[in-house]
Amino acid sequence: MIIEQGEKGKRFVLRINGKNILDWFKEQFERLLRRIRPTIQQPQRKNKGFKL
Repeated sequence: MIIEQGEKGKRFVLRINGKNILDWFKEQFERLLRRIRPTIQQPQRKNKGFKL
């Protein structure tokens, strides 16, 4: 998509599904992290508690 940019002339803007390409990649990265995080489990610590 080409957009007029005043004095600078024409500028090329790449869009995916109507979104700026940088915003699209950020969204895809966040979606990927949401899918990966539940599979990464932290080791469970045993609750030592207090003995009476």
